Amino acid sequence: MKRLSLLLLGLFLMGGAAHAQKPFRDGDVFSRGDVVLNLGVGLGNMVYNDNYTKKVPPISLSGEYAVTGNLFNNGRGVVGLGGYIGYTGAKYRAFDNLDAGWNFNNLIVGVRGALHYQFVNRLDTYVGLFLGYNISMTGDYGSFPSELKPAAPSVGGFEFAFYVGARYYLSQRFAVFGEVGYGLSAVNLGVAYKF
Repeated sequence: MKRLSLLLLGLFLMGGAAHAQKPFRDGDVFSRGDVVLNLGVGLGNMVYNDNYTKKVPPISLSGEYAVTGNLFNNGRGVVGLGGYIGYTGAKYRAFDNLDAGWNFNNLIVGVRGALHYQFVNRLDTYVGLFLGYNISMTGDYGSFPSELKPAAPSVGGFEFAFYVGARYYLSQRFAVFGEVGYGLSAVNLGVAYKF
């Protein structure tokens, strides 16, 4: 987690340095043909509740391509489509008096589509839909007495979610972003890079 935080801080600082080198032009936040990659960390885990321990914070990587542009009368609307991959994990202790339980790892993959609208300079705001699949990998740990060994809980399956987000561009290429919605976490924060 510490390394990921340092990486996000480094990207943030690089974006600030790039901002100082090249002036930002109004209307450049997200236009037809642009590709943006987001690297985020979730705050709060919506997959695992407080009964789980040793949780890995939700980490996500998403990409988006602006397929259309110049929507609405003022031309500030854009539709973007892309992919998403996210990971989180946790440990669940089955019994209070026995060191045995399950390790869970969740990999969520899917597609996203969003409608973007630029209200102010440098700020790309959007609302979107996600459709994907939660791949759950479960393994037990410890020694279960044979008469007590229950089946591992079943998790995973299809996922459908709404989300709202914003990217604030520090330069022509680097941005910080935040998203709120149902998924691995209720809040996702991170950095973005536009190609």
